[in-house]
Amino acid sequence: MKLTPRALGCLVVLAISAAGCSKSKPPPIDSPGKVRVVATIFPIADLLRQVGGQRVEVSCMLAAGRSPHGYQAKAEHVETLNKANLLFMVGLGVDEWARRAARTAGSGQVRVVELAKDRDFKGVYDQFAKTYPTTAPHAQHATDPHVWLDPVFMQSFLVAAVGELVKADPLHAEDYRTAGLAYLASLQKLDEDYRSTIGLLKHKHFLTYHPAFTYVARRYGLTQFALDEIGLGAISPEHLEKVLKFLKEHQVKAIFVEPQFPAERIESLAKQTGASVGRLDPLGNPDRKGYDSYLAMMRSNLLALQGALGD
Repeated sequence: MKLTPRALGCLVVLAISAAGCSKSKPPPIDSPGKVRVVATIFPIADLLRQVGGQRVEVSCMLAAGRSPHGYQAKAEHVETLNKANLLFMVGLGVDEWARRAARTAGSGQVRVVELAKDRDFKGVYDQFAKTYPTTAPHAQHATDPHVWLDPVFMQSFLVAAVGELVKADPLHAEDYRTAGLAYLASLQKLDEDYRSTIGLLKHKHFLTYHPAFTYVARRYGLTQFALDEIGLGAISPEHLEKVLKFLKEHQVKAIFVEPQFPAERIESLAKQTGASVGRLDPLGNPDRKGYDSYLAMMRSNLLALQGALGD
């Protein structure tokens, strides 16, 4: 059965309402103070702050402006994890460095939550793969980790976050569920705005530095092509030739830089093809206006797509 966005939203509401009600629960935190949680990337940290409010102390491991690909955790991260109750990681290989740091912490009581490994998320992902088969001109693997850039997938992450906070701090379960439902409404509105805005765009093809926007492209009817297919700077001359051919064949008018990666090659391609250069940010930055929350980042990205692809 194909789930419509409305039907899926109803299921997410039910899941949040029931979050933390499973029979197998970890013991609640011993301290009457705040729940100490660590997130690997800023979008997940922001989600946890929205749900946890003043009852949750959130730390983010990845520094602003850095890429999670090939990142290495530092000694201070291990120290933070040693004092934390929960570690939220995306999974799918993008932040395995956090799991290694948690193992190094050793003596702590941190519980590792791999969001993209959650059973409920897998069900949503499988439905997505059937409903939106890839049409991109290069291989897009099922393990592409940038799932947080899809507002619908973030709803599944929200369910998991609420559930874990309820388990850790059951005395304030209702607060977490109430905040979770409010944030769910914001994510659903974000999804609606992406659908309505992108549906009106004249152009559907775009180039990024690395393939972070796979899920946004597939869900909303765009085609992404990436200069660096794996995000580690491994750009072969053969692939560069394919990129140029793709840009010319599809008359791509917009290519996008990302703040976590060098812009020189993207700008060079723009000069060669006459395409405009825009900015898409897959991770956000708490110190940059317009990117200082997950919702703000996603709306800034939507405006960038609209401005570049709309004429």
